[in-house]
Amino acid sequence: MPREVDTWNPKRVPLRHDASLSSHYALDYRSRMEELGSDLGLPTLTLAGQTFTYINGQWVSSAGRKGLNLRPRLQQLKRKNRALMEENNALRIRLEVLMDMLTDATAQLRELQIDGSQGHRRGLVEVFPNKWS
Repeated sequence: MPREVDTWNPKRVPLRHDASLSSHYALDYRSRMEELGSDLGLPTLTLAGQTFTYINGQWVSSAGRKGLNLRPRLQQLKRKNRALMEENNALRIRLEVLMDMLTDATAQLRELQIDGSQGHRRGLVEVFPNKWS
């Protein structure tokens, strides 16, 4: 009887070549700093066409203080924000008044409906003369 042996015999993996194309890893620290440079520079950011640099804990425009004139725009936005907040508050008050009026009207209508169901249609005729006459 032939003997069936299932042996797992994977292919041999080829040796890896050095992935790094640079020889900087072989340099000592001092040589590497001379070659690559130790100064990475300041972090910079470009927004809406203006470049900002992070210096001493603050973002400063690359154009300097003269090129960065945001104070009038900031004041304009603050005025607009204040006006919108006032309008929002006025609309909230109007909504509250309208909700109170709706609640009162609903309560009066329910009261009249209860009175009408008991045979007193006189109240509904006074409120809705065309519908109940």
